[in-house]
Amino acid sequence: MHFKIIAPTYNEGKVAIQFVELLQQTLVYSSHTFELILVNDCSSDNTVELLNGYSIASANFTWRIHSLLQNRGHQGAIYEGLQIAFKEKCDGIIVMDSDGEDDPAAILKIVESNLVTEDIVFVKRGKRHDSLGFKIYYALYQLFLFVVLGHTIRFGNFSFINKSAFAKLEGQAFFNFAGFLSRQKLRKGFVTQSRLPRLGGERKMTKDGLILHGLYLIMEHSDRVLLFYVKLIIFMMLVFFGAVANVLIQKFVLHTAIQGWTSLTLLLSGGFSILAVCLLLTCILLIYNTKLISSYLRK
Repeated sequence: MHFKIIAPTYNEGKVAIQFVELLQQTLVYSSHTFELILVNDCSSDNTVELLNGYSIASANFTWRIHSLLQNRGHQGAIYEGLQIAFKEKCDGIIVMDSDGEDDPAAILKIVESNLVTEDIVFVKRGKRHDSLGFKIYYALYQLFLFVVLGHTIRFGNFSFINKSAFAKLEGQAFFNFAGFLSRQKLRKGFVTQSRLPRLGGERKMTKDGLILHGLYLIMEHSDRVLLFYVKLIIFMMLVFFGAVANVLIQKFVLHTAIQGWTSLTLLLSGGFSILAVCLLLTCILLIYNTKLISSYLRK
């Protein structure tokens, strides 16, 4: 079987070469053949020059560079790489990052097992090499996803797409690749693999980047987000009308003095209800614009 590997790269320099070497050294043990497509996202350093001056290949592994004419961002580079691979003959596509944190040993777990027959296989993240601060941030991020979506998402771009799913996925735009794949109604499999230390040492994902990553992921699940806000508004409106009913009963039925906490509850619940409605309207506008942009990108 023959597989394509899509890996975006941007200003990675020597790390990109180390990544190619890591892939070649790992996949040499497979009976299948692989072609790596490094999607250069308009790097402004010497990444392309270094790669052009480098040569490595084996009986079952080849690689090439595809340079974009303008910077598309990480997710945009994945999209461009996928469109290339979809049109070329292969039995499946692996998407991974080029910084070395995605352990290529997971590829062997997929292609050398029955998982290769699934439409999509996600590589769940096992042990992570992060600072304590980033781990706390990541835990809060997962908690936020659980509250809004009803479940956590413990995988990223590292995934496998079987050729059986090409027709359904080809040409579809996305803001977050992992979120996009997770909402597809296709047969899914999972494999767990610990992350490797980044080849360049310092990670590029910042805390702010993690927040944006989460927001883009949530945009892929816009229907669930909308449902969450509707439930939140219903709850806040019940609290508000309950507080109003309590005030009316105390004043006109029981003829008792209205307690201070009751007025505060009424004020807070009314304020939160208005805020929830504003958030819902904002959410609807964002979802609408997302659909427009996605439709435009498909053209």
